[in-house]
Amino acid sequence: MPDKPKIAICVSGQTRHFNADPQYTEDFNNVLGLFDDFEYDLFGHTWSDQENPHPEVLERFTDYRSDDQKVIWDTIIDSNSYKNPEQHPHWSQFFTPKRDWLNKKEYQDILNGTSDTSYIDFAKERINGHCGQVWSAMESFLLTKHKHYDFVVRIRWDSKICDEPSEFTMPIEEEIKQFKHTLWAWINQKEKFNLSPLDNANCLVADDCLIKNNQFYTNDMLYVIKGNVLRNIIDNYTTIHIFEKMLNEVGHYVSMSHELWADWLNILNLECVPALNNLIRLNGDFRLVNDPVSKPNKKWRA
Repeated sequence: MPDKPKIAICVSGQTRHFNADPQYTEDFNNVLGLFDDFEYDLFGHTWSDQENPHPEVLERFTDYRSDDQKVIWDTIIDSNSYKNPEQHPHWSQFFTPKRDWLNKKEYQDILNGTSDTSYIDFAKERINGHCGQVWSAMESFLLTKHKHYDFVVRIRWDSKICDEPSEFTMPIEEEIKQFKHTLWAWINQKEKFNLSPLDNANCLVADDCLIKNNQFYTNDMLYVIKGNVLRNIIDNYTTIHIFEKMLNEVGHYVSMSHELWADWLNILNLECVPALNNLIRLNGDFRLVNDPVSKPNKKWRA
């Protein structure tokens, strides 16, 4: 029997409530089950203000790292971290000010110097909110650098397989079966796809993603990237180099966090096809999704 393809599964972002309930570990294992036709290594990254996953999960990782988010600011302001130190971006380009912020007294006070929060501290928080997801994912990808994989999967810590089958045209078991078949056929080139875009794709995303005229809508829950393509990225770019490239080629400011994923996919010339059944959702307490205390960046739409 031929060897199974070897893949890397990179888990990134905030761990949030991962340790709060055994259900979240079960959710995590169910998502990993989507890839049990392959031999995989786990890689993880999160931020030091988050709990590490509990030991029974953590010991399964080939490599895992937790960083203080101040590394984002420290790297951004270090001119030597860029490919072109003499013309590097300014820190103010790493978040997108919104016109409606001017209607907020809190923001006016910061601008006027009458707040306990300085503009620099405000900017650091917004930059973390804008850049943190993509930054964490890139760091998890970089952990795979010393091995070669047929493809690399990016997922979030707070993921689950959808438990609302009414969303689908088939029973959830059939949706999962189709997901696995598409992925297996694509990575093994076991069949052609009737000259569909899948023949030339190097990145698969969920089928609710919209890709038209180089404009993307992406739900950021799942990316599956061919290993040689990701290898070329991580061999040639550090995390900050990717942001430098986006700012030089896409726009003057870094986009909001979810729009930033679209920029990331586009700037790296990934040929994305929305072919995988949209099975993965967020888990956890949705009452907290827009809570300004637990998720302050939501107030500033980061």
